[in-house]
Amino acid sequence: YRDTCMTVKELLSIDRYTGYRQLKMYVHGPVEAVQDSIKFFFRLGSDNKSFYEYQTYLDSGWAEGNYINIDFNAMTAFKDSLIRFRDTTRRTPIDSTSGHYRIKGSPNLNQIKYLACGLINEDTTPGKYIAGEIWVDELRVTDVRSDVGTAARIDVAGRVADLLTYSVNFNSQDPYFRGLSAATRGGSDNNLGSGKSDKNFGWSMGLATHKFLPRSWNVQLPVSLSYSRSEQLPLLSTNSDIVLPSDARYVE
Repeated sequence: YRDTCMTVKELLSIDRYTGYRQLKMYVHGPVEAVQDSIKFFFRLGSDNKSFYEYQTYLDSGWAEGNYINIDFNAMTAFKDSLIRFRDTTRRTPIDSTSGHYRIKGSPNLNQIKYLACGLINEDTTPGKYIAGEIWVDELRVTDVRSDVGTAARIDVAGRVADLLTYSVNFNSQDPYFRGLSAATRGGSDNNLGSGKSDKNFGWSMGLATHKFLPRSWNVQLPVSLSYSRSEQLPLLSTNSDIVLPSDARYVE
């Protein structure tokens, strides 16, 4: 019971997956699979101490329930909840499971160098062993983050005779907007664009108050006022792969 076998692949270079929303893989179970007795797991992370894990119980053949189907947003949201509610000293290492997902350590989808898959025998029958073949096929990241980015800019300036000058400007850019020079090949982590929304607003006004005074005084008395406001809301948690819900972005 709880016997485990595992195969590991360590990548030669770091992979980045935040440009995608899902990771999938087909899994073929053994011919004589007993329900809820063979747990299959798939891990991705930086090493064997820091990884995301997807777990499922195997049925025989290419059963859909065998397949690895990781939703990166859901998985990183689970990690976010663990980080927020862990003890205040942060000394307790994270190792927790919820549904199909398990988080250990502090994995990051932008730092993938370790892949592993394996089996756990959960049959409690004394002396019971499991024999057979497991096949995996087509490990792939899917659903490229190709969100449409938008940006807007408004500039207004004017003059009223030689008495008053004014200007108003507004700039807005959502997290997914990319300029032409920033275009990247599909799947890159840069598919998230800047990763933050930017809003900038400002106005200025100048008034030549000396125009109200007698010209014989030969006085120059210009008065100017200006106001500006800048706001940046991150799409991801700082130095992390966690896609923040809208209400959490203001806190971040």
